[in-house]
Parts: sequence; structure tokens; C-alpha cells
Amino acid sequence: MEVQSALKTKEIQKTNQTHKDAGLRFTLLKYFNINVQYLSFNEVNLKDDTHLEVSGFSVVSGGEGVVSEDFPTVPGFCRVGGALFMVGGMYNEPEVGPTKWLWSAPPPPIPDGSFTMTWTRCDTAMDSERFNNLVVPLHDGRIFICGGTCEPKCWIEIYDPENGEFDRRDLPDHISNPFPASCFLLADQLVMLYYHNGVNKEEVVRPSLVLYDVGRNTWEIFAENLPVHEAHGLLEMEKRNLIYVGGNILFIIDQASRWFVYDLSAKKEVGKVDVRIKDGDAMQAFYLGNNDMISSSWMFYIFLPNENYYHTYTDLRYAKVEVVQGKGGDYIATVQLSGLLRVGDHDELYIFIADEVSSKRGAEEDLLEVKEEDEK
Repeated sequence: MEVQSALKTKEIQKTNQTHKDAGLRFTLLKYFNINVQYLSFNEVNLKDDTHLEVSGFSVVSGGEGVVSEDFPTVPGFCRVGGALFMVGGMYNEPEVGPTKWLWSAPPPPIPDGSFTMTWTRCDTAMDSERFNNLVVPLHDGRIFICGGTCEPKCWIEIYDPENGEFDRRDLPDHISNPFPASCFLLADQLVMLYYHNGVNKEEVVRPSLVLYDVGRNTWEIFAENLPVHEAHGLLEMEKRNLIYVGGNILFIIDQASRWFVYDLSAKKEVGKVDVRIKDGDAMQAFYLGNNDMISSSWMFYIFLPNENYYHTYTDLRYAKVEVVQGKGGDYIATVQLSGLLRVGDHDELYIFIADEVSSKRGAEEDLLEVKEEDEK
């Protein structure tokens, strides 16, 4: 028994080391026609100037009584405790219109590759029908949901996965624009909302930030002078990559080749980042560090759609970029990794960084299982 236990423990440690050596793990949800598909891949799969061939996507399955047409387009996504949540969105055929539903899927398994996931529709629905809404996980495990609806009543809905209940808040009168384009968690209980056209739907474009205190239920117009890339422009519902890295520093990543750096304390642009990469609209961007720490160097991943001759999307470009602030205050970028990710035809893509906490928790549970076996 002791020998078997030792071998099992050694195998778990070997597996955990393999996952560690594989680097960062990504998960990807792909929408094409009315199907949702899933893939997991590790950072080690991405090589300089090489392609990652992706094949064998598995169609996501729904729970009992759920058909593929029930899966919405343009929902909000987030990861909480390893599990995935899909919020709101637009129904496909036969019913057309925004939804009130939330869906959840269990933590994806650690091995790479594609496989079937099962999504379950939550028993409790939102008060408002929403699509293209914004979703932010809070530090306490609740899910902050806003936007995607013009109704001021219950404009904010905070979902608690533990008890399946909502805490609902109204949009205040002095915030008349119900369509923020992005949001991020600034600190515990503090959510920053971004508006392309200001908070009052003014004719003059005033890219603005509004700070919402979840605990106190208070609103503050924080700033109305965020920089905009001239070549990028601002579309009403288009999200921006606003990446808070701690220390009052906000990176704004619209274009692949030039980023903005905004100081939340001084409330002004303090720098630009020139990245030596083929330009294009950045679809998603991720900061790989801890925003609770003040730093002068940061690591990012950006993913960009790669449009082909037929004006359809079949691939993703990616780049891993390190940014360092020099002694003179300039921001210097170094591209450490770049290439093409083969994903096939798609209408929408959503990418997540795998939850390392859930992976560690799974490893601890495995070791606990070994201990229990020893005691038998």
C-alpha cells in the first residue's frame, strides 16, 4: 500500500510539474453559426514564427431540454473559481431577442486539446434582458453585471453563485448614458466603467470613466479625458481593452502597434507604447502580473483577428509583449513571442486565462485523496 501510495503521489507531482512547465494555460470559446466550441492550449504550444494548428473542435452541449439555438451570441463571459459563466446575449433562431439567462460550465480539465463541455442554465434569471453586456468577477466571488440594456431600473445586477440570488441596483439620474463600452475592477468593491461618449450622451465625444462603489452604492464621474487612437475611432458598442496594472497605471490597448498609458491619480495620459508588430485592432489583451503590486515592468498577451481575402476570420494573431518604464519615464516594449493561431472559421471568439487557483486547489485535492488512501 505504501509503495502504491508513493507511486501515485509521485505521478501527481510529475503531472503538476508538467502543467507548470507548460506555462500559462488559455481557454477559448469559439462561436460559428449557432454552435459554441471550446479549446484549451498552453503557452508552451506557442512558438516564435510558427503556427499552432487547431483541429477537432467539439460542439458544446447543453443540459437536459436545451437545444443549440438556446445558446446566445454576444453574451458576457467571466471565470469564477475556475467555472465559466455566460451572461445574457442575443437569442438565435427560432426566437430572436436579448436574454435574461445565465449559464454555467464546470472548470475545464487540465489536459490540452478539445472536448465537449456541458453548460447548465441557472435557475434564477436576470431582471433585464441584455446583450453585449459587461461582466466583472468581484473579489468575493460574486459577478457584477451591467449595461446591455437601456432600462435604468435594475441596471446593475450582482449575482451570487453560492446562493443563486441577485442584488439589483438602479442607474442614477445623473448617469443618463446606459451603454458603457468597458469596465474593470479597480479594487475590492470598486468597479470602473468606461463610456465612449461621456455619461450624458453628449454630441461631443468625451471618453469618460465613472467609478462605482459596490459596497456604498455610490457613483462618481472620475475622468472625461481618456486618449483615443486617431486610426481606431470609437464605435458605440465597441469594447476597449482597459488593463489596470496597479500603482494607478492603466494601459489602453486598442491598436496592436501603439498603446496609451494613463495615470489614474493624475487623471492624464502619461505615455505611449510603440510595439513592433503588424498593426490591427486588438481583440483581447491580458496582463500577466499582479495589479496589487507597484511595478515598472509589465507582461502582456494580445490577440488580434486575422482577416483573410474573403473578409472572414479564420485565424488569430498573438503576441507576448514586455513593457518596461525607463529612468526617463519612457515606456519601452519588447515582443517576446508572436505568431498565428489556427482556429478555423468563426463569428466570435472569447479567450480566458485559466484559473491557477483552481488548478492548485485540484492538486491539493489529489494529494488529500492520496492521504486518505494511506489511512485506509
